[in-house]
Amino acid sequence: MTTIKKTRIGTSDIEGDICTNGFALFPKIGTLRAGISAGQKPKLKLLSAKPSVWVASLEFSVTNTVKTGVCGPGYGVRFDLEGNADSDTGTFTLSDDSAAAGFFVGHAIEPALNINLRAFGKTIVKAKVGKEIDLIAVLIAVIKQFLAKSTKDGKVADKPETKEKDGVRIGLWGMYDQGAGDLSTKGKMVVRPSYDFPLDIASKLGWLGAVLKALRKVGAKLTFGPGLSVMIPVTIELADIQYQDVRYSPLSFANQAYNGPATSPQTRDHAVSTTLSHAPGFDIGLYLFVALKVGKWFSVGNQSPKLPLLKFMGIEQYVTAGPYLNCLGNEEGADKVSGKPCTASADFSDLEVLLEPENAFA
Repeated sequence: MTTIKKTRIGTSDIEGDICTNGFALFPKIGTLRAGISAGQKPKLKLLSAKPSVWVASLEFSVTNTVKTGVCGPGYGVRFDLEGNADSDTGTFTLSDDSAAAGFFVGHAIEPALNINLRAFGKTIVKAKVGKEIDLIAVLIAVIKQFLAKSTKDGKVADKPETKEKDGVRIGLWGMYDQGAGDLSTKGKMVVRPSYDFPLDIASKLGWLGAVLKALRKVGAKLTFGPGLSVMIPVTIELADIQYQDVRYSPLSFANQAYNGPATSPQTRDHAVSTTLSHAPGFDIGLYLFVALKVGKWFSVGNQSPKLPLLKFMGIEQYVTAGPYLNCLGNEEGADKVSGKPCTASADFSDLEVLLEPENAFA
């Protein structure tokens, strides 16, 4: 019997990160990491001397570039794996496990000053003063700030904003959910990215008119009512575990441990690896909410658990895709993720696009 040292497996060391090396929720579509730029470029000529022979011009232009970045739809996962195995069977346990799924759209305004000095028909100085924004990197940093607000019932990051240290303001929107502990204790993890459509009925109730008017005078707003939520529940499980040249599959889960018989190995780059199975679905949630907001500084409210209508009606299974398989691995005993899928995994798809504004104003 061989003891397998605790090994970190995952798409990213950042808990809840779906942007760095996240797997596509729908492999045929892929997972998108893109940046698109657009902006205006007004020009100001400070010096222009044009005798019979053209002499010189000094031109300043200011570019306010609006950059938009997208990551997802994808999911990320992270856990520590250890266990005991031989040529016949293997027993494995997980710890410090977490998973997240969804997508994010962000935007930022990047100001820049362009200088163009020409003399005698030639460009003497051409410079751009301003800081380029790696919007995908900024998105990941902003997402980390809002992870604490995610819930197991689904959470929408509804246009939160933050100021970076260079003074650039970032806006962020997305469908996102994060969970922890269920892979190690239940044998599977379900996360539920969702988008809510609240229906405020407070303003429709005539007897509340005086109360709402009084609240508005002090800068407060009261809302409550029912709401519908578009949900994409994602179920994540372990399909196999491979150690060196022995693969253990199919896996069963009992007493907080995974067990499986030895079977033929697959070609993989890492000493310890596992195939992850995920199945995205679709459901409509019904919920109740109440919220009181005072200015920009204070808000309080609550929301009931969401009743999954399709599941309640027994038709949820007809709108479930997958399961899809992705493989992750690492060297035995590593405490940081490798960040790369196994050689055998072909479902991972990633697209990176960046259209710079200079092309649009050339």
